[in-house]
Amino acid sequence: MTAQGLDSSPFVTNISDGVTQHNWRFGKMDVGCCAPDDLELWGLGDTEFALGYSADCCHALHFDCFVGAVVPGDSSQDGSWMYKPILGNGGHAGFLVGAGAAGTLFENDVISCGIRMVADMRYFFARKQWRSFDIMGKPWSRYIGLFSSYNQAMRLSSQDSGTSGINHLTRQVVIYPGIRASATCAFELSSEYTTVAFGCMARAQEQEAIGSTVTPGGAIKSSSFLLSKLLSRTRNMHDTVHRGDLPLSLWNRAELTAQDIDLLSGTMEADLSGGLFASIEYTDTERSHPISLQAGCFVDGLFGATIAQKWGLFGSLSLGL
Repeated sequence: MTAQGLDSSPFVTNISDGVTQHNWRFGKMDVGCCAPDDLELWGLGDTEFALGYSADCCHALHFDCFVGAVVPGDSSQDGSWMYKPILGNGGHAGFLVGAGAAGTLFENDVISCGIRMVADMRYFFARKQWRSFDIMGKPWSRYIGLFSSYNQAMRLSSQDSGTSGINHLTRQVVIYPGIRASATCAFELSSEYTTVAFGCMARAQEQEAIGSTVTPGGAIKSSSFLLSKLLSRTRNMHDTVHRGDLPLSLWNRAELTAQDIDLLSGTMEADLSGGLFASIEYTDTERSHPISLQAGCFVDGLFGATIAQKWGLFGSLSLGL
């Protein structure tokens, strides 16, 4: 089996070689793209600053609320790889608001156990990101062959030329992430200074929106075999291959327009998922300004609508006023 090369190489031996050519600028895949090592990314994600208020309703019931800001890290999608792990929320800044409640179930002189529930909402502001798009009604068409321009298609419609569509269907656009909400419920075991928590979490996010238009300005390629030779032809949006019987300039819909681009194919869909987490917290309330240090880990995507699972580490520092 042979496949036409989509960069400077005229031919590659198989499809895997075709999508792993590292001189592609966008949309590269790796043969081991789904291996755990290739989908791991270590670094600092988003940093959150919050100001809160706490109140004790009674000895066994505690409430708190908070507002704050999300300062993004530098991890975002640049379009270079089809599968790339992202830390945090794609480099978007935002603000957060939330509230929580905790109740004591059992307590003695040594240990206490209880339940804590927290719900919060984050709104993220728009920013530019690199995204790849498909053509309307053609899933994964971002990888089909394209002529780099309509003029090139007119000159070379019957020659072996062109490039991968990913080079023209990847653009820097304005992304609006919108609102993302989460809720946690944990069982806590506490001693004088230490609290260990185990619990579950749920996360929901709305579908992203794009505030830009994408005008590729290219024309679709089509390949056919003639006497064991692979020929490139131009085809239109209706998959009709141009055979030279009409001037290309008069041929219906050979040129891609902004209306031909499926903007939703380049966005993150609305998602509802859940997972588990565990944490350990050290609290010193004997200071003039009580201090609390927390560290933990989570696994997300264990249930819900998402098909991707991820895990991570988190930490927090709280200072009482």
